[in-house]
Amino acid sequence: MNKKFKDFYYTLSANMLTFIMGVVTGFMIPAYLGYDDYNYIKVFGFYLTYVGIAHFGLLDGIYIKYGAYDYEDLPRGKFRSYFKFALIFQVLEAIVIAIGIFMFTKDSSRSIVMYFVVINMILMNMTSLFAFIHQFTKRFKLFSFNTVFTKLFYVIGCLILFKLNQYGYVYYIMIQTFVNLVVLLIYIYNNKEIVFGKSDSISKNVSEYKELFGTGFLVMMGNFITLVVLGIDRFIIDKFMTNYDFAMYSFAYTLVSLFFILLNSVTSVVYPFLTRAAESTYKNVYETSRYAISFMMTFTLSGYFIIRFVVEVFVNKYVDSLIILVFLVPTVVCSGTINILVQNMYKVLKATKDYTKNNLVALIIALLTNAIGFAIFRSSISVAVATLIAFILWVIYSDRYFSKILNINVKKCQMFDIIIFAVFIFTALNFQWYIGMIIYVMLLSLIIFIFFKKEFKNILMLIRK
Repeated sequence: MNKKFKDFYYTLSANMLTFIMGVVTGFMIPAYLGYDDYNYIKVFGFYLTYVGIAHFGLLDGIYIKYGAYDYEDLPRGKFRSYFKFALIFQVLEAIVIAIGIFMFTKDSSRSIVMYFVVINMILMNMTSLFAFIHQFTKRFKLFSFNTVFTKLFYVIGCLILFKLNQYGYVYYIMIQTFVNLVVLLIYIYNNKEIVFGKSDSISKNVSEYKELFGTGFLVMMGNFITLVVLGIDRFIIDKFMTNYDFAMYSFAYTLVSLFFILLNSVTSVVYPFLTRAAESTYKNVYETSRYAISFMMTFTLSGYFIIRFVVEVFVNKYVDSLIILVFLVPTVVCSGTINILVQNMYKVLKATKDYTKNNLVALIIALLTNAIGFAIFRSSISVAVATLIAFILWVIYSDRYFSKILNINVKKCQMFDIIIFAVFIFTALNFQWYIGMIIYVMLLSLIIFIFFKKEFKNILMLIRK
């Protein structure tokens, strides 16, 4: 099997299994738990997405510096010192943050949640170091195994708790914490050559650490801003609306995140190969990939109709979340473009300053659209609509940047996205789930076949190459 497809196969298989297990937990937990306990679990998950900022770009700096290396070529002494420094750095940060939580958080339940977030900050950032190494050295097998293990063990833990009639949020957070610890230990064992043994002196390589922080900080900030853009809607709901509203919105977002699992299959294998691609191919790669992502992800939107059926039949106490889901699901197409193509292309071009600047523009757009949407209508649906608008504008702005750098033209693809979003929303709101799915898939196929036949052929040619 071609190595590129073998790597993709490992990652796709892992994420498909993760997707299936995500479906199980995504529907089971809200079905069994009360709104308040489910709300605290989702608050935990929400703030957990931001723990990556705590490494301040160190891991991104390593990722960029060694992105074209194979595992055997990594300087072991340096990486041992990276591991030690990162661990010390994370523990010290955790202590400071924990003191802040003790001093300023009055709600005891929220304090417990935040303490667990701090513990997981250490575990997840240390795990990210090894996950990055496995990605840029193209050793996807263990990376894929840990992806599956994380979800599988969590599913098993949840099933045990259901059997024992334990529905308190703390138990589910403890399971996630234990899983994250085990995953880190697995990574350490499988990378022991760059963990244990004689390491380079940290104090004698201060200039190198400054360089890593300097290189990675802008990328980290760009990624962090991306996460803020992705989380503004939930932050608004959490702060200004009820626990019920946050539970409904979080349930909808959990279902959307199932689509993001499949995105990871592509994202994690793209960067190592882009770094090895000839610069002369970037224009063709961007244009063709832009269409490929839109075509692929718009077809995945049909999964909404299946999800709607499952919610209506098996988890009907969350049926109010479906209207929110209609407007959040199309953001998956935009996220696919941003995560798979835009972010990786910024890294390949080493345009870290532009990456951060352009993401700041995206943040401003998201803040404005969400603030206006919430201020006028004061509903979670208006926040979801505002989020979709922000994503569309973000993608258009990103395309505009690369049109100048790479001389590309993807306006036709932008029109395709907007038209298909309108078709999807119309069919989702006006038809039974099975009729809507048939109409949506048929119209999508016809539009691609009639108006985008040339672009589809270009995609097939790129895959063959």
